[in-house]
Amino acid sequence: MSMILDFIVVCFLKVLKDLRGLTDTQHNLLYLTLDIPLNMIIIGISETLIKGVSCSMLTAFIFSIISYLFGIFLEKKSK
Repeated sequence: MSMILDFIVVCFLKVLKDLRGLTDTQHNLLYLTLDIPLNMIIIGISETLIKGVSCSMLTAFIFSIISYLFGIFLEKKSK
């Protein structure tokens, strides 16, 4: 579920970047504002669907930030 939604967001942002001529900073800022809440929502949905799993919103927020930074690191390393 996460991979599909992330793929949609990445493709949407690439199209938006090409059509609107966004700078890399604008693209990364927009990705940040979409990726972190999306990850938190996915963690919340996973928490409700899987019994015995509990995660506070602070933990979900920190995990989402780390996931975003790791993704940026991998993207820069692949270039």
